[in-house]
Amino acid sequence: GGLETITLEMIANDDVGAIRRIPGRLALNSKITLYQYVMNFLVNGFSTNCTYDSVYLFHASHGNLATTALTDTSLNTAKVAMMAQTAYDNAIGFLGIRPKYMVVPAALEKTAWTLRNSEVLTGISGNNATEPNYHRNTFDVIVAPYFTDQNDWFLIADPKMVPTIELGFFQGNEQPELFTQDMPNVGSVFDSDQIKYKLRHIYGATVIDHR
Repeated sequence: GGLETITLEMIANDDVGAIRRIPGRLALNSKITLYQYVMNFLVNGFSTNCTYDSVYLFHASHGNLATTALTDTSLNTAKVAMMAQTAYDNAIGFLGIRPKYMVVPAALEKTAWTLRNSEVLTGISGNNATEPNYHRNTFDVIVAPYFTDQNDWFLIADPKMVPTIELGFFQGNEQPELFTQDMPNVGSVFDSDQIKYKLRHIYGATVIDHR
């Protein structure tokens, strides 16, 4: 959550209507904060343990870690690794899962878009212009603009089949709540001639399956 304080002087000097935009900016910031909170489970997955096995989310023992740049070949290798995942404590219970989403930094958006949409592998390293693009229309691209490492790209299976991150909201309130302290005879307005906006959004999350 957070507080935003508005003084009488600010209201008097607001010739461009900036104060009226504060509630909307608070709501937008709440969305961005939640977005980054969830995405950080991915980008920090090389250094943060899963609670259920005390192993990093992305780890060789989980069968979901590679270090190669995003290309046709590395994408195919990652798909094969995902297909090879088996159910918990069942070495022959192959899940047969495929990627539904690819998460990339902004620097890899063009490469991801080409792999997702091109009919042939033109412009993709190591391929010629006539080879059909096996990856076409097999996943959706999500761009995380604040990711800075071009080697950080991720494939995620359909959450309906293999839920990776569980996100819970306090008392089921998925939308942020905005409160206004503007009563003239109580609180900050009475004490200091200040109006206060308060934003509240309570949630928590954890990794529940590395597959």
